[in-house]
Amino acid sequence: MTALAINPEPETVTRDTGGSNVVDHYPNGRSVIRDVALFSENAKHSELGDADREMLSRIVEKTNAMAEAGRHTQIVIRHARPDGPVDHASYGSARDLRVQDIGGTAYIVGDLHMAAYTTHMLASYPRRSAEIFML
Repeated sequence: MTALAINPEPETVTRDTGGSNVVDHYPNGRSVIRDVALFSENAKHSELGDADREMLSRIVEKTNAMAEAGRHTQIVIRHARPDGPVDHASYGSARDLRVQDIGGTAYIVGDLHMAAYTTHMLASYPRRSAEIFML
């Protein structure tokens, strides 16, 4: 089995800057959507309560440590809920998570790595989400 390079040489990248986020398309059929806001401070979370900047920093630190160990944050369409349908498929992974200010609010921001054909499909969903390793 041949492994696909996630980040080939920069001159092989086609960059799309026409949308709300920069999208890099690689010749191996992979795309990376850059700087996607995944979770914000002041967000209500059923298990965590209100998130603040300190909590976001801890989540990013733990999530990035898990990624370094090979457990990347998976992109899914629907979270598991007892009362609704679940799509168990993973459409890629969120990487290089960091805390960034957007309009005066702290967000967890990451780069979404996925097959190129899924980028347009995911854009049709009202909320993008990533399974983030919580505290």
